[in-house]
Amino acid sequence: MLNGLKGAITGAIGAGLVIALVAVGVVDFSLPDAWSPDAIARNLADDLVDVEEALEVKEPATIVTVEPIALDCRARVQATVPVEGIREVEVAGVVIRTDTVTVDAEGDVDTCVDADQVEIRQFADGGWLVDIPGEAIQFVRPRVDMVASAENVEYDKGFVGELTDLLPGVADGDSMIPAAYAFAQQVIGGDACMREAFDVTSQALEQAYVDQVVAQGLDPEQVEVTIGDPDFDQNRLPDETGDIDFVVRNQSVRCMLAPGAHDGAQPSWDESAP
Repeated sequence: MLNGLKGAITGAIGAGLVIALVAVGVVDFSLPDAWSPDAIARNLADDLVDVEEALEVKEPATIVTVEPIALDCRARVQATVPVEGIREVEVAGVVIRTDTVTVDAEGDVDTCVDADQVEIRQFADGGWLVDIPGEAIQFVRPRVDMVASAENVEYDKGFVGELTDLLPGVADGDSMIPAAYAFAQQVIGGDACMREAFDVTSQALEQAYVDQVVAQGLDPEQVEVTIGDPDFDQNRLPDETGDIDFVVRNQSVRCMLAPGAHDGAQPSWDESAP
């Protein structure tokens, strides 16, 4: 016990001596640089920066979506149909005259697209496939503009016809003009103009989907649009046209783009496009 007390006294005296020597400047004692107050402060500041960077809010991921697009019903094709109708008038089984009507009928046909039937798939590489079945494309209301067509109507029954109109049981020519309009309307809604309308509708759809992805910052090459064939025979011409034989002169149906043919996409991405 005595030895332990001596050791404690000796250690205290040594520590006091060191403190005294440091105080009078005989011994220079300093902490390592890493433990200096300035170094400790710098390390703390660096740690805070690392924490702030780790907690920094990153930009949210861009979510891209391709939505089904509907096209509202509107005239997309205007048509001119040169129609000729011939009717032979008989009395007692003998042809006594031949009536002829010609009409350059002006009209149009509407198309629309039902978005509910559209299927959209996304690929792993970020591309999109839009599959539009032919049944989604509808052709409605083929019609003749009678006011615009009235200037292009010619009806000829000849001199004999003028006389025979007075005979009983002989039909006049008044029914031939409405019948010519009806025939022209069937032509406008038929195969030739429908194919033209289909081409225009397809272009409108493809452009609408391209506008949609471009508005979201994507490359237009990332969307592919496939469109099936619709029923082009849905407005097939009737086999019988009564007692009047109608033909399209020179088979020269003219189908042209209607104003605003590429419009009517819902939703419209025009305003959001960059």
